[in-house]
Amino acid sequence: WGRVHQTHPTHPLSAAFPEMSERLDPPPVSMGGDGDTPQAGSYPDSDPYTMTGMSVARYVWDTADWDNSRWIVPLGSSGHAGSPHYADQTSTWADVALIPATYSWDTLESEAQTVQTLTSD
Repeated sequence: WGRVHQTHPTHPLSAAFPEMSERLDPPPVSMGGDGDTPQAGSYPDSDPYTMTGMSVARYVWDTADWDNSRWIVPLGSSGHAGSPHYADQTSTWADVALIPATYSWDTLESEAQTVQTLTSD
């Protein structure tokens, strides 16, 4: 099932810049579910092997220990195609696994890989 049912995410700019589509479009992955499974997904009758609908986020919140919470998105945490975090969660998402959702400010500061400061002119 999963070998023939693939995601095919397409960046909105791929149609306008087809020469950049290989860099813009995240990689396809196998999708094991359908409309009646925990790994929910859907596909059109006209193209039963291309998954066109799927979960866009999964969360598990631990209200007793917020830093024990988990999450995942099908691509990555960045919308910038040049970022290392553009599609870095794809395979983890396809495996129906979760990653830590850093919640407390102290944990966020101690585990941050980069810091971005926004200023006004």
